[in-house]
Amino acid sequence: VFGVIASTPYRDQVKIDFSIVNDLTYYSGILFQGFVRGIPQSILSGGRYDRLMSRMNRQGGALGFAVYLDYLDMLPGDSRKNDVDVVLLYGDDDSPEAIVDLSREITGGGETILVERAVPKGIRAGRVVRMPGAGGAPDREGQSPDRKGQTDDRK
Repeated sequence: VFGVIASTPYRDQVKIDFSIVNDLTYYSGILFQGFVRGIPQSILSGGRYDRLMSRMNRQGGALGFAVYLDYLDMLPGDSRKNDVDVVLLYGDDDSPEAIVDLSREITGGGETILVERAVPKGIRAGRVVRMPGAGGAPDREGQSPDRKGQTDDRK
């Protein structure tokens, strides 16, 4: 395994550690963990677990892993300024087709979108776009809900 890893561009980022121990009734072979600089614990964990397969009266090998994405919140200085690029507000008078059309137009430009009747509390958005039924013509400049009335000048 190490010979294969050593032949890749990632050879300097992989460390072999024979001291990793996990539940031996579950795992039966290689164990692995993944780390990200700035997080003091593994965010990836996995390995071979053939014994679990046999305990389930199944033949064959098994290999699996889990990625703990919530640990990424531990990274210092979250670089995301916004949770979403656009909050699209709609009202009772807006047709589903019109909402979908405007949503496709927005996402087609590469922006992320959240479609709601009202701006959710605490959301960080680059701009708010209103459908006509949500209080007028679609407003493409919008205002960031976390800036309390300041016009968002980002494009």
